[in-house]
Parts: sequence; structure tokens; C-alpha cells
Amino acid sequence: GNPVALTPSTLPATGTVAALGAGAVARGVPDKLRDLVSVRDFGARGDGISDDTNAFLAALAAHRSVFVPAGTYRTTAPIILGYGQTLYGEREGSVIQARATAFDPVNLPTYPSTFNAVELVDGYATLRDLRIVGGATGVKLYGRDGPAVKNVVENLSIWDAINGIVLDGYTDTDRPCYWNHIARILVARPQAHGVLLTVEGDGDTPNA
Repeated sequence: GNPVALTPSTLPATGTVAALGAGAVARGVPDKLRDLVSVRDFGARGDGISDDTNAFLAALAAHRSVFVPAGTYRTTAPIILGYGQTLYGEREGSVIQARATAFDPVNLPTYPSTFNAVELVDGYATLRDLRIVGGATGVKLYGRDGPAVKNVVENLSIWDAINGIVLDGYTDTDRPCYWNHIARILVARPQAHGVLLTVEGDGDTPNA
């Protein structure tokens, strides 16, 4: 007929919904709708043109786990994952484009990005099921805020970054880059390194 879109705050406070199955309990509709948080809830457009950086940062500032629906999200600064956070998408359909120019599957890029596409700066974070295009580094793991340990990076394709993945021992031996799980990653057409293990300052040698 004629559906009408409503925000969670306008729904009846008494409206409830229950999952199918024995033992399921009724929950308020607004509470149920908040189970899944998307970058689009914070204004991301995913059109490959608009700058969606602030939407990603706002979503991750407010929530532990953030979903990236299919679309191309252009960014102009690093997307930062802190302790225990998760950023996940719909595999090749969810694209973080860390540069102004769109992905070209045929022609080699000019590697214009001066910033890292995604940074994991602490431990126990998860980054999965995304395509990353561009970036000085596609994904960088380092102990900026705490030890960069037990992070999970999986099911990614990283295209046209200068460095695909960087594990950096950084500047503090008390914040090492150890015991991270990296699996099922395609690093395609990097300008310098597919995977780089380095120590930027006075930290310790990283490992994965």
C-alpha cells in the first residue's frame, strides 16, 4: 500500500516484538531496531562522492560494533578502531574508498592517498568483510592507545594502497603489536609493500 517511514523515537513505547522459537522474550520495537547500528544511521551516503569520514567516526565513537551496508564510502582521514570495536560489511559490496578517485579495475592507480584507510590502535578489535581502495596504508595495526594484541583482520580485499597491511611496533614496548590474527586477505597492486612489519620508534618488533 502506502508505507510510511518512522524513526525509532516515534514508535509506540508499548510496541513489542518477539523472535520465533521457544524461550524468546518480547522486546520493545525501538530497542530491537537498535540491535544493528549502521554508518548510514550517522549520515553516511555511500555514493562514492560524498565525504563519509565523519559518519564513520561518529558511529564508532557511539557504538562498539558498526555495520557498513553495500555502497562506496569515500573517506578523507583514517577510520580508527579502538579497543574491542568491530567494523564489518558485505564483503566486496562494502567499499571504503580512501581517495577521491574511484576504483579502476583495469588501469594502474597513481596512489594519491596521504592517509591510512583504517587504523587499529588498540587490542581485541575486528575488521572484516570489506573492500578497501587506496590509502597510504590499507590497514595499519599499532599500539597508539594500548597494546595492539588479539585483533582480527579477515575477509578483506585491499586495492591500490601504497602499503597493504602494516604491523608497527610503534614507540612503546609496553604497547606491542603481537598475536594478531590476519586471514583471507587479498592485497592487490600495492605500490611498495603487500605486508610490512616495522618499528616506527622505540617499540618492539611486531608479529602476527
